[in-house]
Amino acid sequence: MNYKIVKKDGFAVVGKSMRVSTVNQDQLKTIPRFWAEACRAGTVGKLTDIAANGADGQTNRKLLGICTDFNDNNEFSYVIAVESTAKEEYAGFEVFPIPPADWGVFEATGPMPGAIQELFKRIYTEFFPAGGYERAEGPDLEIYYEGDIASPDYRSEIWIPVVKQAMAGAKG
Repeated sequence: MNYKIVKKDGFAVVGKSMRVSTVNQDQLKTIPRFWAEACRAGTVGKLTDIAANGADGQTNRKLLGICTDFNDNNEFSYVIAVESTAKEEYAGFEVFPIPPADWGVFEATGPMPGAIQELFKRIYTEFFPAGGYERAEGPDLEIYYEGDIASPDYRSEIWIPVVKQAMAGAKG
């Protein structure tokens, strides 16, 4: 499985969130419905405008899907967001801090949501069991670039916080 490790400082995002259950893999249906509703309601358009008008003058048109605040009840918060360096509040949106981390970055190619769902499965069934890295504390990030999300050539990424796996028998 191809991946790269990227060190990234903390940053802030603005977006909308909802609680999602993983019981019976409900997240595989709930999250695509959340995206569809966010598109219909104009939320995605507003977030794209925020990203395009960043305080640093940079146009940043990628959207993020963030899995965070996991709990023992098989739930987590899912956030549809954009990076923002602006200091002002945006009506109707929450601000979420993303901590600094070393990130395992994995690329998905193919139509959504299938390509991203399949890549998540592969990361947790192939990459982590293979050793070398383990999941660190922090959110999982889905990075969605501009393009046709139904295209077989559509490119997206998953960023997962990682730490090098401790060597067996190592003393710390």
